[in-house]
Amino acid sequence: MKLRTIAEADLPMIMDWRQEYPESLRTCFELTYAMQYDWFVNIVNNRQANARYWMILDDDVENSFKFPDGTGGFKDDVEIAPGKPIGYGNISNIQWENRHAEIGLLIEQGHLGEGKGIGGVKLLLEQAFCFMNLENIWGECYHCNSIGLDFWKKVSYISTQVDLPARKYYNGEYWPSLYFGISREDWMKALDK
Repeated sequence: MKLRTIAEADLPMIMDWRQEYPESLRTCFELTYAMQYDWFVNIVNNRQANARYWMILDDDVENSFKFPDGTGGFKDDVEIAPGKPIGYGNISNIQWENRHAEIGLLIEQGHLGEGKGIGGVKLLLEQAFCFMNLENIWGECYHCNSIGLDFWKKVSYISTQVDLPARKYYNGEYWPSLYFGISREDWMKALDK
């Protein structure tokens, strides 16, 4: 598995993935392509933003992803990393002065339960701790997102977990959320095992 930068041509695929998990979104509005494009221009493609986003690629797949050309065919002249996109991840809400940030992960439903999520987390934490010089990573998962909640509770190098009440209104009720933290020190210890 590996990471690559998100490209504009990835936006329809990412939007479809995000629509599959409304319980994980921080908005109650259905996403439109205009909203997705605005996110790409103002956040993903803006080096001044306090967030970094990547596609998560499965490079064990023989067929490399090719960008659609809009006519049902594919562009052959676009240089991208080989591998099939299976999700995307981010390090966001970066506070450079305090050296901490939030982690986010979305894996396509067809790849759940294959260990791809933990592979994606390892790659994102490597970016955060080894290349961005961050010290602590935190995350949030709403309890209404049972798949995500089960996943994050099983990540072995999470050093802190706490539930906060009434963090998301979804399907007519308020749901608590799991906040979790991963320190560079705990991540390094887990790598040594």
